[in-house]
Amino acid sequence: MEVIALLVIGAIQGIIEWIPISSSGQILILLSKITGISPGLAYEYSLALHLGTALAALTFYRKAISQALREVNYSLKFRNPTSLLLTVTPACSFLVAAPLFLLIRLQFQKLSADEITAIIGLFLIATGLISLRSSSMKRVKYISNFSLKEAILLGIVQGLSIIPGVSRSAITIALLLGLHFKSEDAFNASFIAAIPVTFAAGLFEIINTASPTIIAGILTAFTFGLITMKGMIMISKKVKHHALLILLGTIIIASYIIALILQKI
Repeated sequence: MEVIALLVIGAIQGIIEWIPISSSGQILILLSKITGISPGLAYEYSLALHLGTALAALTFYRKAISQALREVNYSLKFRNPTSLLLTVTPACSFLVAAPLFLLIRLQFQKLSADEITAIIGLFLIATGLISLRSSSMKRVKYISNFSLKEAILLGIVQGLSIIPGVSRSAITIALLLGLHFKSEDAFNASFIAAIPVTFAAGLFEIINTASPTIIAGILTAFTFGLITMKGMIMISKKVKHHALLILLGTIIIASYIIALILQKI
């Protein structure tokens, strides 16, 4: 794959990662359409690029993470919520995501790029509807009230985001808002919980694809992610992301249907 294409797509990943619109789904579509690679390989590359934004989030939240790591003891008595977000939540996510990941890779070999794009559109709409329901709920809890039970539930839900088109940030933020956490705490908790899983997934795909050029995309994703993270999170808090998810999904499905009709004419 051309380095220029990966640099551009890495930059896009670095920007849209912080908006709840399924960056993996969007990057998968872009990679398939722009570079012409197979959907399966595009899926692997989209996961690899997440390593860049995981490193950006790690840098952004370094103080909170450093404090949490100092407070985790080996008896698993966690002293602060960040400890739960960095250990229990990712562990549960891996248990859910691993079998789904294997199933997705198998199915992607059987479907065309257009069919996968349409499926992503459906998942975007579904995620948008879930987010819409949670947006009207009251927010009365702070992340300091985060419990072990909630950490497990968050991990299970986060694991579902391995499915392209399911926005990890959208469904995890929707869950936290549904559990009545304050908006800012929900956003911060969502991105902190993502660091271990996205880092591991990205590292795995670098080894799996064994492509030196992907490093260029990861570095670009890290750079743009670090530069834009604070601003994009502020914007995403103000934007009705459920409407954006539904709109994107509708456009994608409509494009697929139009393409099918044109093929039969």
